[in-house]
Amino acid sequence: MELKGEGYNVGFFDAEGTIGIAKRRVPRSPNPQYRVQLSMGNTCFEVIREFKRDYGGHTGEERKEGRKPILRWYLSGIHAANLIHKWQPLLKVHREQAKLALEFDSFRRRSVLRGRRTSSEVVAELERFFQRMKVLNEVGTRRRWSVQETFPL
Repeated sequence: MELKGEGYNVGFFDAEGTIGIAKRRVPRSPNPQYRVQLSMGNTCFEVIREFKRDYGGHTGEERKEGRKPILRWYLSGIHAANLIHKWQPLLKVHREQAKLALEFDSFRRRSVLRGRRTSSEVVAELERFFQRMKVLNEVGTRRRWSVQETFPL
C-alpha cells in the first residue's frame, strides 16, 4: 500500500497516534531518563510498516484476548522531536502535546549533559513536563485546560 504523502501521514498520525514523554529507570543511575516519544498502533499492519520505513523507529505486535492484533510503531528521542517539529503546523488533535514535547526537548537538551550528574532541580522540571504530558494525554472526563491550572508555566 502506498501512502498518499506527508499530509496523509500527518493526518493518520494525528487521528491514531500519541505524542508523549517516556520515562525509564536506568540501572546504577539515581535519576530516571526522559525522552520524547511518538507511538501509534493499528490493526492494518501495512500502514504501520510504512511509517517505520518512512521515519525509522521500531515496531512491536500487541495481542489482547478477544481483539484483533495490532502493530505499534515507536519513535523516540531526537528523531521524534525532529518529526514533531516538521509536522507541528499540520497537527490539530495533538497540537498541545506537540508544543509541550518540543518545549521539553529543548529544555532537556540545554539542561542534561551526557555523562554528568543531573541536578535535582533539572530532574524536578523534567518530571513536571512528564506529568503535564500525562494530563494532556488522559482519556476521560478531565478537561484539557486543567493542565494549565494543575501545572502553571
